[in-house]
Amino acid sequence: FNNYYGKIHQPFYLAGIAAGLKTKTNRIGFVSSWGKNVALSAFKLNAFAMGVSSVNPKAKVFSYKINGYLNNKAETFAANYLVKLKADVLAQDTYSTAPQLVAQKNKIWSIGYNTDMSKVAPDSVLLSVVWNWDVYYTDLINDIINNKWTGKNYFGSMKDGVVGITDLAKFNADGTDKKIKAAQKQFEDDSYDIYSGVITTNEKTTVGTEGKLMDTYTLLYKSFWLYNNIVEVPLAKK
Repeated sequence: FNNYYGKIHQPFYLAGIAAGLKTKTNRIGFVSSWGKNVALSAFKLNAFAMGVSSVNPKAKVFSYKINGYLNNKAETFAANYLVKLKADVLAQDTYSTAPQLVAQKNKIWSIGYNTDMSKVAPDSVLLSVVWNWDVYYTDLINDIINNKWTGKNYFGSMKDGVVGITDLAKFNADGTDKKIKAAQKQFEDDSYDIYSGVITTNEKTTVGTEGKLMDTYTLLYKSFWLYNNIVEVPLAKK
């Protein structure tokens, strides 16, 4: 028995770069599972927002939480509501393809999650943030077969290949590929990680410590805060 997860914040940061470069309204919508109420949700949203800010400091990320991971009806409502707020790129950490379909219907852009969602909405998906669990499971099974499994916890990265992004759509903004590759290289050679140093939240407080990388436990289980360019959208009546 062990715990395993991945540094999914790394590809979410890259997705934020694509969104930040593509938006024209400087309003990017994010269909969030739990907002800052659940750390595993917040740390993905924060990473995405940091990626946006790195290339477009004027842009805001409008987060609408659905209080769940998979709810097609709720995700559709949230996506449509964000479009009404003039978001022209939609992203998510929820599981259905509803935001992508809403984006395509409204002729705006989107970021997929978990799988390559361009297969469902080819005219809207800039790229998708994906898990490649076969990378971990193959090593795990081989270790068990060869009696080498230690049961230690695993927190894989883009360098391992357990998390990543799909190929960029041709309609991404000019220069997106170059910006993403530069950031990805830093992740893969371990020269940089976004959750380091002092970070300012959207409540004008700070988290983190100067010169130190946030530890895994804090990142995954205590990230009850949102980055400074995130706007929490109040739940609307359906």
